[in-house]
Amino acid sequence: MTPWLSFGIALIFSVQLFFAQEKILEFSTDYGQTEINMENSFTLVNKRDHSFTVFLTQRSKVKAFHFNNEMVNEGHIYSSLLPSKYKVPLGGTIDKKSYTLFFTNKAKSKFAAANFDFNTSLAKTLNIDLKLDNEKLISNFNHNGNFYLATVSFKENHINLYRFDSFGTYEKKIIDLSDHKTYRTATYPVSLYKTLSADMPSKPIYNVQWIQKDVPYSLESMTTFYKLYLVGDVMHLTADINPNFTQLISFNLASGETQLKQFNQPEFKADETMSNSFLSNNTLYQFRINAKEMALSISDLHTGKVLKEHRINKKENLYLASGPIRQRGGRYKKYRELEKTSQFLRKVGSGFPSIFVDTIDGTQKVVLGSVDKIEDGAIQALTFMNPFTAVASFGIVTLYVNPVALAMIKASDTKAVYISSYLDDKFETTQITEKDDIFYRVADFLKNEKTKRYTAVDIFQYKDYFLFGMLDKKNKLYSLRKFEK
Repeated sequence: MTPWLSFGIALIFSVQLFFAQEKILEFSTDYGQTEINMENSFTLVNKRDHSFTVFLTQRSKVKAFHFNNEMVNEGHIYSSLLPSKYKVPLGGTIDKKSYTLFFTNKAKSKFAAANFDFNTSLAKTLNIDLKLDNEKLISNFNHNGNFYLATVSFKENHINLYRFDSFGTYEKKIIDLSDHKTYRTATYPVSLYKTLSADMPSKPIYNVQWIQKDVPYSLESMTTFYKLYLVGDVMHLTADINPNFTQLISFNLASGETQLKQFNQPEFKADETMSNSFLSNNTLYQFRINAKEMALSISDLHTGKVLKEHRINKKENLYLASGPIRQRGGRYKKYRELEKTSQFLRKVGSGFPSIFVDTIDGTQKVVLGSVDKIEDGAIQALTFMNPFTAVASFGIVTLYVNPVALAMIKASDTKAVYISSYLDDKFETTQITEKDDIFYRVADFLKNEKTKRYTAVDIFQYKDYFLFGMLDKKNKLYSLRKFEK
């Protein structure tokens, strides 16, 4: 055998090993409803005991499979009770082995809930009498075992919070901002509704994105100018629609205390700039950029004090980058590296700036960049998202059944230019060997699969690793593969 031939065989074998992700669970989805061709999936994980339930859906029809922390099946439930107009899942609550899912119609004006109780192996619908009147749904989130809907009023400077329990009953709280001024892009104040509803509501940069703790997000999923965070009992809503400052609305869910603050973006000589921000560990990171210069400002959330500011112009070394300047596209786009600071500024400064901050062993990983093309598929309801097929748009609401899968879909649909920067406790750069994130590793795996055979794709965080699921349409087998963090 020639050395080149043996090298080629070894290479093929190593590639096969690389892509042969460990399949740790496979189960049949066919148990009497063979006429139902499930199209989408999502998974809810009970973090208290590491049990989880896989939901497979076809429009409003749902099959649910419950597994304990040893991945032993503890029951399955089929339901077609939900009225067909409620096709968009919003999220859910978990009470031991009872799961309640909340749905809305395509207009996001009416709501319903379905309960799957694996103690009794029964499903039932829950009546929700909420109908939005002179208000628009902007976000939803979970807190202390309750499910919340957030709306903004058309006529008053109010954010309305509807808190639901596992039985579908709700209470309403009002965040009254009548005494505060809010802004869109200009220097004069506008109504809260106009502040939170920009001119192109179908674009994902204008969605209110709930940022969940310890969840990996792709750069593409952080393009939005509106983000919602939960820090203890406090809900923080940030708005970067104005390029000169970040607006922060804070509401204590327990005491009802409300605050509104402004954090100025770094001053630039040029007027044409884009900016965005990210909140992490009670610290606000603000990213501002144009074709000539960029700045990263880091401020204390409570005092507003600027803790550190990094500035770089096009003639300087891009010292914030811990590695190369990367350009990555969707699943079928080529990877390349850029060499000059001016290239980064030109490409990112002309796009939608994006920032994401993650804490890794006490070090802050800050990803800075932009997305130069945003597909409509980036803001779809998770159960109607499938990287192998076309998807339909559901408008302004970004849905949170599974933020990891949502981020993966966005990463597969866009082209990004970015750098990664690792900062120590004084916000100075430090060098750390970077590992490719989960989204690109899954994308590499999918390149070696015959994707036409599969549907109902999902990925979620489980214990200290990720699980990637997909349904084999021919054999009606759903499999979960393990990906290390």
